[in-house]
Amino acid sequence: MEAMTRLDEFVNPWPKGNIGKMRTKTASPQLASNAANTPLSESPGGKRGELLKSMAGEIMSNTGLARMQVESLLGWWALAGVDAAIDEDHVNWLRPRPATPRIAANDTIHDGGKRPGNGYPDDFAAFREFLATAPGLPESGWPGPRLLPAGPQAAKLMIVLPAPDAAAEGGAPLRADATALLTAMMRSIGLTPDQCHIACLSMIAPPGGVIPEEMMEPLAHRMRHHIALAAPGALLLAGDQTSRALLSADVGKAVKNLPFVNHGGSMLAAASILHPRLMLGQPSAKADAWRALRGLVKGWGQ
Repeated sequence: MEAMTRLDEFVNPWPKGNIGKMRTKTASPQLASNAANTPLSESPGGKRGELLKSMAGEIMSNTGLARMQVESLLGWWALAGVDAAIDEDHVNWLRPRPATPRIAANDTIHDGGKRPGNGYPDDFAAFREFLATAPGLPESGWPGPRLLPAGPQAAKLMIVLPAPDAAAEGGAPLRADATALLTAMMRSIGLTPDQCHIACLSMIAPPGGVIPEEMMEPLAHRMRHHIALAAPGALLLAGDQTSRALLSADVGKAVKNLPFVNHGGSMLAAASILHPRLMLGQPSAKADAWRALRGLVKGWGQ
């Protein structure tokens, strides 16, 4: 009884919750009194035996509840992730994260492209030279050559790809089969690739073929400046990463509602299609691309 009383003193101060509702208790005074006043001469199977069994069961029940409470409390802290030390110093896990500086997605070009924080040449030829030689570009840490933009300024159509294909040859941005598909698509709207201005968000093929998300914003910022200098009549955005970087609408919405790209404070009509490499094995994607192109060239007299 004394031991159970000490256990009560330990358990009762715990926070009351679902666990607190199952408070431990000592054997009831009435049950203990009945056991004490029962003659010892009664057999174990008699009244005294039944009382002793009841007391033992109650004590075992209380001990089990206490153990369950302790295990439940420890389990809760384990689930919360604080069951082990991970550092010598205290850490305020509830401290708000510091704000990450972000480049404005619709940053306009002022003073001939010399807006503070822009840093890009305001001349088309000088910008191309900048892309060829500037150190410290977002993708410059990756191995491989830089694939510079190709095609005339003020082209009827500018094609933007996410990055060169690692398997591409001869300085082309795409593999031979994907290049043939893109050429056929251009022919269907009365153009050739040489008449288009073609550029990639990243001039170097990224490891694994996918541009890391943290690099998309600076690459998109640079591409908006590029679009403003190239001054095309319209844009063809190839690939999901390209569309997400430059458009607020996703690829599915782009087919139904012709989107626009904000560049240098101006808006430019754009069509968004799946990457030509992925379209090779998907006939339905080719049909979607044709519908997007048809919407883009409605004003061209095609």
